[in-house]
Amino acid sequence: MSTALNRNRLMTASSGPERRLESRSARAGQGLLLCLADRSVTPFQFIDQSASGAQIQFNLPPVVQGALWLLDTEQNKALEVRIAWQRQERWGVQVLRHLSLRAAPALPDFVAEVWADQIRGKPLLL
Repeated sequence: MSTALNRNRLMTASSGPERRLESRSARAGQGLLLCLADRSVTPFQFIDQSASGAQIQFNLPPVVQGALWLLDTEQNKALEVRIAWQRQERWGVQVLRHLSLRAAPALPDFVAEVWADQIRGKPLLL
């Protein structure tokens, strides 16, 4: 794959313009997308991740609106995100805020509740 820097954008031959200058790392693992508006929880797979965003994939993409959080139990983080782009079951999300899952007082109530259920091994009703 050939690359060239063009007007502060990294261009890759196979994928077109790359919108971030920071490196992305391939990432295996699962997470949960939490929509605060309707208190929905949707499992997803991480595809890759950078300091300011992630690419995730769903089996069946949800319909969401309002505040969104990713629950990353492997790294003990809750990430407040916004959708940067959507292509069917793959989404790019921009990270607005990182919080440790151990910082429960700073987490929205619904995020803290789902995290507590995960610690207890309580199955999600999806």
